[in-house]
Amino acid sequence: MEINDDRIKILITGANGFIGSHLLDHLIEDKNYKIGITLRTFSDTWRIAQHMNDLNIFYIDKTDIEDIISRFKPELVIHLAVYYRKEHSYNDISEMLNTNIIFPTKILDSMVKNKVKFFINTGTFTEYLIDERELKTSSDLSPTNLYSATKVSFEDILKYYASNYEINAITLRLFAPYGYRDNPKKLIPYLINCALKGELAETSPGNQMWDFVYVKDIARAYMRGIKYLMTSREKYSIFNIGSGAAHSIKDIVDIIDSFGRKLQIKWGARPYSKKETFYAQADITSSMNILGWWPEFSLRDGLLETYEEYRRVINNE
Repeated sequence: MEINDDRIKILITGANGFIGSHLLDHLIEDKNYKIGITLRTFSDTWRIAQHMNDLNIFYIDKTDIEDIISRFKPELVIHLAVYYRKEHSYNDISEMLNTNIIFPTKILDSMVKNKVKFFINTGTFTEYLIDERELKTSSDLSPTNLYSATKVSFEDILKYYASNYEINAITLRLFAPYGYRDNPKKLIPYLINCALKGELAETSPGNQMWDFVYVKDIARAYMRGIKYLMTSREKYSIFNIGSGAAHSIKDIVDIIDSFGRKLQIKWGARPYSKKETFYAQADITSSMNILGWWPEFSLRDGLLETYEEYRRVINNE
């Protein structure tokens, strides 16, 4: 007897990454989605090990993306795969252009050929020209590095496909994500691990103020994005995904200190980046009013949950 499966098929690139793993938690818990993911045969899957049996896995170093889309026949593609370098080297250029521009463009072209209609793209706040108190989706763009420039370039390509083909798309421009399963070299995991292990943290002078957004709230934004795309007639929209407030690194340190393990910090031990962003705050009005999303976690609550996860790992609980 044939089983009727009415679940919505979603294909995700970058599902084994920090944000992708949390999105999978939400999608699988929801039970309304049949999920396919793209990996390479050498991809690290530690973040999603608990979900591997629930996924349709396609290896893009063995099968072309057009064949994957033709076989899986998703209704929606979520693009999270990225090649990121804050400061690139000459040897990074080919991989960065391929991952951030060529690969997603091939996805869009394959979607056209296979009549796949919906696409969620991932952007970054470092695409913006940082000269306004609150960054709106209409704010001017001026990428701070080559990575951000590739994201802007692909968004132009995405607009072309949305304007000329039967594709409806959104870009979620993420502000500063944080949470457990992040790269341990990123600022917040680094500070938390230093606190828990009693190690000296070496940082910049710490005067940057960014809009930090908890990864579970980001995952919820993608869930809202799925529902929005499938009910809206808009061809292309951009939404800022942030907390709507800016906090300094010193604010984060004060919160971590309040959890009981006081950080030892050598402020100024590391220099600011060449094109350091000193202030970034998201205007999330359209995300709240149109997308129907807003952050549920305060900075303190998100940091506490992250802290407790790392504490459990360190204590082998």
